[in-house]
Amino acid sequence: MDRTTDPATLVRSLAATTVRVEAVAGRLSAAQLRLSPAPGGWSPNEILWHLRAVAEVYGEHIARIMNEDQPRWRHVSPRARMRKARYDQQPFAESFATFARQRTDLLTLLGSIAPEAWQRVALVRVGEREWRLTLQERVWGMANHEEVHCAQMEEVATALSQPPAV
Repeated sequence: MDRTTDPATLVRSLAATTVRVEAVAGRLSAAQLRLSPAPGGWSPNEILWHLRAVAEVYGEHIARIMNEDQPRWRHVSPRARMRKARYDQQPFAESFATFARQRTDLLTLLGSIAPEAWQRVALVRVGEREWRLTLQERVWGMANHEEVHCAQMEEVATALSQPPAV
């Protein structure tokens, strides 16, 4: 996907995230969801925490772009949100249920958008610089990010599903 991907494709990609994460969860035990197959790698649970943090921050951005005329904000780190919200204290099933509910709400919002609204703009401050961000770019960033991490989670699940080497 690139920044010019049509909105319908972006929405379908966001909808596919919950299906892909749920498929991984169905392949692994609760214990395996907390394991990483490689030292320093992320477990499926840690990947979900990261997806949730980015989805929450970007979801807030999407809502602001939709509800405010040319909103402005300072960049917020999804990783800081993840640590502050203490997602690491939640079991996978609980965390995924929250993610899935939030995703349903986001998809409902995105499904109600008029075609011209995809070009609504926000101004985002990063350090001393301010840059323009359209709704379509924010949704693209979210979909693109989730594609990378869903593939990562699927690879981790495959590795964890393999019988131990003898």
